[in-house]
Amino acid sequence: MTISNDHNYAIDPNVHNHVVSVKTHYPNRNGISLEAFDDHFHGALLVIRNPIKAIPSFFNFWYERINHLENHSVRAPTEEWIAFRDANLGEQLKSWRKHMDYWLKKYENDRSKLLVLPYERLTDNARGPGTALKLALFLDSVEGVNAAKPEEVACLWHRSVKYMDEGETVEGHAVRSGSSATPYTQSQFDAIRNTLQTQKWKYKDDPEVFKIMDQYMRHIQHSWLYVS
Repeated sequence: MTISNDHNYAIDPNVHNHVVSVKTHYPNRNGISLEAFDDHFHGALLVIRNPIKAIPSFFNFWYERINHLENHSVRAPTEEWIAFRDANLGEQLKSWRKHMDYWLKKYENDRSKLLVLPYERLTDNARGPGTALKLALFLDSVEGVNAAKPEEVACLWHRSVKYMDEGETVEGHAVRSGSSATPYTQSQFDAIRNTLQTQKWKYKDDPEVFKIMDQYMRHIQHSWLYVS
């Protein structure tokens, strides 16, 4: 299966008939709207990650990019993370919420066309293969797409997802150097918790999303290591 991104898809018509999926962060500022091509797409896959981990993960990616480093090679120094966190946490939480709201709103009248996957399940040793199978079945429902056979999914998941999960090799040894500590102040911790609570109750009539938000809140409630 071939994957493209929103930038390439928007400017190069030759891409349109040669990809199965298009990655985008729209409507956030580094994403490009593909609404003009809505009739090209069967639906969407929305990957959600707990912001308490998603935001530092984004910063590690950005740190590598601005320092011309290889992807998944290093973690940003803790002091760099703290500076970014203090200057940008509020805006990052708004972006996280905006992205989630846009895609849930877009498919609110036909949720069969939207697959919501928590990142944590996709990369979890126990639940990852089953989550990948759910994704494969979703893709296989699209006309013209032949996803992997169910019996092949677990092997493909291990080879691809686990290798890219925060820079782990398939043997489970971290290859991304640097400290994994991403501390927050108490007020910042509270801001993340309040954002999750807002989203949880906003989607109280959506059992799937409500449960994900509730699980995220339970997770950070016991994540005392994040507070400093």
